[in-house]
Amino acid sequence: MKKVFFLLIVSTIISLTSCIEKTDTFSDQISLGTGVNPTNYFELTGEGTEFQSINQSSIIYFRVESKEDLAGNDILLEFRTLNNGLINSITRQNPQDYGHILVSYFDWQWMTGSYKVQAYILKGLDKQLIAEQEFTIY
Repeated sequence: MKKVFFLLIVSTIISLTSCIEKTDTFSDQISLGTGVNPTNYFELTGEGTEFQSINQSSIIYFRVESKEDLAGNDILLEFRTLNNGLINSITRQNPQDYGHILVSYFDWQWMTGSYKVQAYILKGLDKQLIAEQEFTIY
């Protein structure tokens, strides 16, 4: 009887754990690109880390993805030198009350060179780092 009871418990545990769907499909990252896919606005086109400046301007699209639900919170981008000196920051409003991804763009109007961008979730007066990405402007 003990053996049957033990096998019943083990088979129940195996059945239950095999039915659990893995929902941890998002990661903390920021991607840069030259545009947005017109058939899927959550995908960038021309993804990379090197961009051309034309007349001291370069439109760069970004995709911020967070493990944590953004919950309608705004995204702060801080642009820094590779030595970590702050150049500029911008905030992008989140148009959704839920979700893990925000896609938008910025117009780079500073000098050519190598930099990094850091993406944060703004929660009231607090900011939580999501990810950072180095990039180069030619």
